[in-house]
Amino acid sequence: MSLSRTLSFRVVAASLVSAVLATVGMTWWSASVMQNQATRALLHSSAAEVEAVANLLSSRIEVMHTVLSGAVPDRGEAWMADPQAMQSHLDRQASLLSLFDWVFLGDLAGQLAVLSGARPLPDATKQAQIDVPAWSREVSKETAAVARLVHLLKGNAPAIVLTVPVRGEHGQLLGMLGGVIALQSPQMGSFRRVIEQDMEQSGTRTLLVADDGTIVFHPDSRRVLGSAALEPNLQAAFASWVDNGRTVHAEGVASLADDGLVAMAGMPASQWMVMRWLDVDQAFQPLRRSVSVVWGAGVVVALLMGSLAGAGVWLSTRSVRRLQSQAEGLLLQPEGMMGRDWLEEDSEIGRLARAFREVVEQREQRGAETRHLLDQLRAMLDLAPVGIAFARSGRIELISEHLARLLGRSVQSLVGEPIDAIQIMSEDRAGLVESVRLSFADSGYFDGNARFMRPDGSEFHGRMRAREVVKGDFQAGTIWIIEDVTAELEAQKQLSWQAGHDPLTGLSNRLVFEQELKLAFEAPRTVEEPSFCALFLDLDRFKQVNDSAGHAAGDKLLCDLALLMVAQVRQNDMVARLGGDEFAVLLPFCPLNRALDIAEAIRREIEAYRLVWDGQTLGVGASIGVISSNGAYESTEALMRAADAACYVAKHGGRNRVVVGDAAVVRSAQAVELDEA
Repeated sequence: MSLSRTLSFRVVAASLVSAVLATVGMTWWSASVMQNQATRALLHSSAAEVEAVANLLSSRIEVMHTVLSGAVPDRGEAWMADPQAMQSHLDRQASLLSLFDWVFLGDLAGQLAVLSGARPLPDATKQAQIDVPAWSREVSKETAAVARLVHLLKGNAPAIVLTVPVRGEHGQLLGMLGGVIALQSPQMGSFRRVIEQDMEQSGTRTLLVADDGTIVFHPDSRRVLGSAALEPNLQAAFASWVDNGRTVHAEGVASLADDGLVAMAGMPASQWMVMRWLDVDQAFQPLRRSVSVVWGAGVVVALLMGSLAGAGVWLSTRSVRRLQSQAEGLLLQPEGMMGRDWLEEDSEIGRLARAFREVVEQREQRGAETRHLLDQLRAMLDLAPVGIAFARSGRIELISEHLARLLGRSVQSLVGEPIDAIQIMSEDRAGLVESVRLSFADSGYFDGNARFMRPDGSEFHGRMRAREVVKGDFQAGTIWIIEDVTAELEAQKQLSWQAGHDPLTGLSNRLVFEQELKLAFEAPRTVEEPSFCALFLDLDRFKQVNDSAGHAAGDKLLCDLALLMVAQVRQNDMVARLGGDEFAVLLPFCPLNRALDIAEAIRREIEAYRLVWDGQTLGVGASIGVISSNGAYESTEALMRAADAACYVAKHGGRNRVVVGDAAVVRSAQAVELDEA
């Protein structure tokens, strides 16, 4: 009991417990951080992996569709009228026959005019499933030139059918050219290898699902053509996808379910989904082993640190115990001294005691006077609406409560600290020190701005004013006044930003675009440097979106399309909203062929985008005019007139097109305007 009451025992015990608790707490925090980071990394990698698989499969669908489209002539009347010529033409298409089991040409009456293929021809049941009239009704008149139709044939011999429309000279629909691949044929081997390789590397169960929920690929071939709604572990993810309108996005997503990890990614080219499931225990087994190792090491470190801390504190308190023994020995005077007020004796101890007593009394008196003055000064400082500090010999002696709160510290933690305890951003510190030195040398006064950092990591902009108490004597002391001007600077920055940006989409506005266009137009050019190009976009059918779904849906569509356009251009390009549904893109140092590629990519992205709003699926097209600064324009006004003409021709020539603005296009636009007048 006597040992437990000693200061040494309590200090050692406190040190031991503190070391153990600190180590255990750090171990628990490390394990938690490790688990959270591992979970996020697993979700991110799963989403990226399933997106890569979906992109690879989708690209192969697009290749097959491109090859199939290349076999269709520009004018199909003569082709459809001569079955023998069609048969001969298709038999010579080696690329088609290498990709598809067989190829068919059907008219609008549902008759298969031509069948060609390396594998045996389909039987009557398969032919009956190729419903050309039904499929042709899915081809919209406005989008027929780029329609992509992928169908899934069910039955005893399931197959995939890719179709493209056959059109006449005037754009009328004459029939459908289709390629068929049986799900079990060798032609599907590339699809199966991609999915099987993904399952082997990731340890997942991967499915390929059509937009109606039909399973196109399954590790268990018996479940092919079954419903994904009945698939174990994937029912909830599939139901959520159905509830969200079966929207197919190419971006991969991953989430944790009760029984595993589900990852999904879409194939826009075929409107299919790639779905993967991974067992949670299998996924987190390495993490759990690592956490166990961390906890084991933490326990060992806790015991070791506690032991070392206890031993160190015990050894460090030896001097205290020794001083205690000496003090007790000093009190144990000889018997003749007992009962006498030895502190008053004219002895060394008495004189030392009296000297200490006088020193203490004088210090207490002066301390009381000083504290009174300091209390008055602190009261004055705390009443000031700005932060004030007094520093001498490089250390803070006084600081107001207002400034301490502004710095995220307490007054007690700052008094006595070096002036560097006021944290200034490293980017500002070097220049600030030199500015203060020069200002003090010149006038003994400083006025400037700097960014300050608080202990919690937050920042604020402050205006600093300082002067020397004695001019020319920095060591005599300096008075600092710091004022938070963050709000004022942010307001100025916001006003500056708003003046040059569209408030809805955040893109540059017409004023900034025209200024940048003028600078690009007037910049000197060399033979080696490519000219700049500009794209001018006018959305097709945007008014229908506002009329049918309201302006809120129209605003949402404009914001989403702005992000799509920014994603398609280069980092140094500018995308601007000119007003309403009109946009423009400035492409510095960009040849015309590259500008056409960018314009076509933007047009495809806008055409493919769909906004689901209050049960409606909304979409628009884009008529795009492309202008190249090839020296043909005497001013930016002439260039923009050509751009308007190109947009006008694109819109009146069928919409959803890319047109290059030149003299012929300007004449064509003027002719159309005269006809309409």
